[in-house]
Amino acid sequence: MENIVDEIIDQYTFADETNRPWIIGFSGGKDSTVMLQLVWKAISQIKELTGIVKRDIYVICNDTMVENPVITEYVYRVLKKIEQAAVEQDIPIKVIKTIPRLEDSFWVNLIGRGYPAPNNAFRWCTERLKIKPTSRFLVEQLDEFGEAIILIGTRTSESAQRAKSMKKHAIKGKRLTKRPTQPNTFMNMDSTPTENGYRGMRYILLIDEEHVIFKEKKYQDILEKILREIRSKGVSVIMLSQGIDEFNQSNFDFSSMCEMSFLLDIKDKTNTKAINKFLGLSDKDGIKAARSLEKIQKGQAISNIKEFTKGELFELKQFYAG
Repeated sequence: MENIVDEIIDQYTFADETNRPWIIGFSGGKDSTVMLQLVWKAISQIKELTGIVKRDIYVICNDTMVENPVITEYVYRVLKKIEQAAVEQDIPIKVIKTIPRLEDSFWVNLIGRGYPAPNNAFRWCTERLKIKPTSRFLVEQLDEFGEAIILIGTRTSESAQRAKSMKKHAIKGKRLTKRPTQPNTFMNMDSTPTENGYRGMRYILLIDEEHVIFKEKKYQDILEKILREIRSKGVSVIMLSQGIDEFNQSNFDFSSMCEMSFLLDIKDKTNTKAINKFLGLSDKDGIKAARSLEKIQKGQAISNIKEFTKGELFELKQFYAG
């Protein structure tokens, strides 16, 4: 559960710099209740750590007006407690109740228009009693913010059909996916799996001809932002350049962000000072690296990773994954 809370914190605080509102579909059932509890826990941690929680979160509950009175009373009682707790804890969570319009209501269609009772072949009630009222609220939010993020509690184990639907709309490596029935809204997705304490990698971003980027200040700013922020989102950044001197810019030392470095037959291999800094070498290991670079051949490199002796040459092998 902590991994899910961490994902929510990351999405709310770092991954999305806009003020797109979050909308949680809430029915009072176990799935939507768990979703709300996870978000609430994440927001509480953010508030405790930063003292600032800016993005609005709407808990939207739709009343079809034909639910069991006992269930309706229970849900409304829970919604009231949610409102009270949000005010007491100073959390920007707001409760929204929606109902169908008169012309879409159950009895107007069943008795007034002569519709048959809803069945598997003609489920006219779902769109009129549930989808339309919620969609109207979403449209109002989109008019103000342009986009919104919808969080829905669902379980693959609920049914085979539910599992099939979730798999259909999921996009591998993506935390959010476009909502198929509503433009400019995004739904939450499963986080990448964690094995042995390591989070799965989402993407590999490879930037070739890095020296071209270093020539422009505006590109340097973009690259710095990528290196500082995107790596924490499960993205590995690989930078390729003809030399290493350009990594050390006056406004930012890009070499300080390189956790693993490989030097091949670079153009500035006599720049001992830059090489030692780039690889994190001592003076003694730097001398060894300089000697290695003097005799380096095609397909050889030196590196700072622990699997190789510092400053010593090793062979590179090319392979293709089928």
